[in-house]
Amino acid sequence: MSTDPPIACSLSATELSERLAEMKHLGDTALLETRHTGTRAELLFAAGERVRERLEAILEKEAHCCLFLNLQLSESAGVITLHVQAPEGAEVALSEITDAFGDRTRAVAR
Repeated sequence: MSTDPPIACSLSATELSERLAEMKHLGDTALLETRHTGTRAELLFAAGERVRERLEAILEKEAHCCLFLNLQLSESAGVITLHVQAPEGAEVALSEITDAFGDRTRAVAR
């Protein structure tokens, strides 16, 4: 019997709509690039006014509704990177996350 969390989002339709709008707004204002390979993605944001704070708030919320995702932030040289790791079988959910921010994908070799 698996103890892994289910690949499912626990948000209601209204909550999901609000979360997607929040992600899109942040992506429209700060997303520089998305790197997506299999079950991993890196979203690079321009560090600026409250960007890290807004990302941290989104990650905290996502940690409660999408338990199957591993979400982490790092920062270097004026760029904040959101690292997203999804389990095998959750590639669609990973794509939905990157799309929500306004996917700016650059192909990355595996």
